Amino acid sequence: LIEQKDIINILKTGKLVVVDEAYAEFSNVTVIPLLKKYDNLIVVRTFSKWAGLAGLRIGYAITSPTFVDQLLKIKPPFNINNAAEAAAIATLQDLSYTTKTIKKIITDRERLYKILQTFSFIKVYPGFGNFLFLQTDKENFVSLKKLFEKNKIALRYYSALNGIRITIGKPLQNNKIIIVIRSFTFQQKYAFLDRDGTLIFEPQDTYQIDSIKKFKILDGVIQGLTLLKNQGYKLVMVTNQDGLGTDSFPKVAFQLAQNTLLGILKKEGIIFSDIFICPHFSSDQCRCRKPKTGLVTSLLNNIDKKNSLVCGDRNTDKEFAKNLGINFVPMKTNGNFYEALIKKELIK
Repeated sequence: LIEQKDIINILKTGKLVVVDEAYAEFSNVTVIPLLKKYDNLIVVRTFSKWAGLAGLRIGYAITSPTFVDQLLKIKPPFNINNAAEAAAIATLQDLSYTTKTIKKIITDRERLYKILQTFSFIKVYPGFGNFLFLQTDKENFVSLKKLFEKNKIALRYYSALNGIRITIGKPLQNNKIIIVIRSFTFQQKYAFLDRDGTLIFEPQDTYQIDSIKKFKILDGVIQGLTLLKNQGYKLVMVTNQDGLGTDSFPKVAFQLAQNTLLGILKKEGIIFSDIFICPHFSSDQCRCRKPKTGLVTSLLNNIDKKNSLVCGDRNTDKEFAKNLGINFVPMKTNGNFYEALIKKELIK
């Protein structure tokens, strides 16, 4: 909503100000009281929203007698059709029913808003009309759109904003939206990706990058990751880094190469939803080192096992996929990442 004080500041300029209050009945906010003080204000209302008469093109204006007189001079004699006039009169004769409907919409709007706030991958904005607007990232936007369409739910989409507008329907209709979004959180397609030897060059002496001088992105990585992203996969890096944080392998040495990799990928529009790093040695017997699944515990309930995958160049990656119960895409160490994906024929 525009703050009333901002509207007053505009009115004080003396310019003609038209305020559209199409959703005023759902917000319980109006500038109509300002008409007593400012004769340069016109408030316009519609029957399309609160009265459910969209398409009949009927509404009204509230303003000073001076403007009313001028508007009547230019108004066509038959600008309202008979159906619209009859519908508007019928609505005004049964305001009690319409008022109850508006209250129900507001109540369920607030209920839906609170529930949508619980989903971490969604940003939902407070609603003052008969709808809610939410945003998410590009991958989730594309996937959610497909899921809503699959479930025959018609919403309005704003691809430039990764935004979705949800009109508040009956409670059962709103519940269906909640069910679909909840099912989406438990049906994510994940691509769990090894790092060294799979995405970046793995030196065969140290088996992990401990210097920026050794850094090199492997062939087919940009192309392969773009393919996975465009097909709705959540990209997750899962890597074992033996002794990370020790004197022999300080974190600064790792981070320099890691940040270089992430920076290059970001410029290509590729961002990992999660990055999991096990810093332990095999002898430490930790719970997180691949092929154990301890690193990805937070995702275990959300994995679409039929369509998710692990791509790596070691047996530990293969065992990791087995422990997760998902597909494994083998890759030759320091090979072509894109070709490995295509060869497995999981990605089309």
